[in-house]
Amino acid sequence: MRVRRAQIHEHLQEMGLIIPTSLAEIPVVIDIADSIRRGKQELRLAIKPEAEAVGLTLQDLAKQVRQGFYGEEVQRIQRGRDAVWVMLRVRRQTITGRRTILGNRNFKPRFPYHR
Repeated sequence: MRVRRAQIHEHLQEMGLIIPTSLAEIPVVIDIADSIRRGKQELRLAIKPEAEAVGLTLQDLAKQVRQGFYGEEVQRIQRGRDAVWVMLRVRRQTITGRRTILGNRNFKPRFPYHR
């Protein structure tokens, strides 16, 4: 039987409530705290057969989604031991950023151009 991540997270949250309550019943135990924090959101991508047929790969799609979040690296400058990345992004007035990509199921990827 395969357990989903959501089920594991729910189980951990439940244990996070039960264990501190049990520990609080022990008179010598004080200052109980938990460290359960939600992880970062994960975006799982998949390519439809129609997209594969016209040459779009999962790597192409992942790159385009990343560009939507962070922009495109247009230059890398070496400054001694450090590197500076110059990123090109669309203005916030033009696109609402991450929420548009995550919330918009009508995301239209750019397809590779082949001659």
